[in-house]
Amino acid sequence: VYDAPRDVLAAIPGVELLEMERSREAAWCCGAGGACREAFPEYSAATAAERVEEAAFTGAQALVTACSRCELNFNEAVAADTAFSGPAAGMQVHDVLELVAVSAGLVPALPVAADKEEAS
Repeated sequence: VYDAPRDVLAAIPGVELLEMERSREAAWCCGAGGACREAFPEYSAATAAERVEEAAFTGAQALVTACSRCELNFNEAVAADTAFSGPAAGMQVHDVLELVAVSAGLVPALPVAADKEEAS
């Protein structure tokens, strides 16, 4: 499913979709799916690290996903990157439904970095 989450993001005021180099059919998994995270934790962490770095290189302030496993793995990769002052340091990771809830006024606004844009 490629278009539905992007259509939702496009409908949220203030969100600019920035595609990563590898997206849609060419996208990589976050490294956590299919029990990969449990069976191969080092590979899973390295895959997530590469994906958050790729997201950071778009200039995005946030990585948005519709998968709870991706959200977990990406958050851990960002935390590790932040510890080493890497390119994804401080990047936010959100579920697309978080942004919908904020847009609908159901939850308070999420903190936003001043110098970057939204991405998925």
